[in-house]
Amino acid sequence: MKIITSFWCKKPTHITRIIIGDTYEYQPSNPAATRNRGRQCILLSYDDGTKYENSDNNATVKWLDTKRQGYVNITNLIHIDDMKKTPEDRAGDAQKRSNAARAQMIEMLTKEGEL
Repeated sequence: MKIITSFWCKKPTHITRIIIGDTYEYQPSNPAATRNRGRQCILLSYDDGTKYENSDNNATVKWLDTKRQGYVNITNLIHIDDMKKTPEDRAGDAQKRSNAARAQMIEMLTKEGEL
């Protein structure tokens, strides 16, 4: 399992847990991007940036409505369980995790005496 935080205009929009074989809904952060918006899919595989460094389409999915394979940006996938939350709640969760990670980093640096 991998956790990914998605950003739009330098603000966290949502956090997604990435599990191969789980069901996701495609929801791009960009409001102008309407292609495939709202479609549900199953995650088949993903690349964490080691294979294709400049590729935006780093996740392979199988669309549930057509059973066809497609390629999407992994940050635009929202786990189907998280779709029950409002966008504000998802952004709030992302902000809380970001703040917690920042606090953990500061704590680690102060223990090591670097801060």
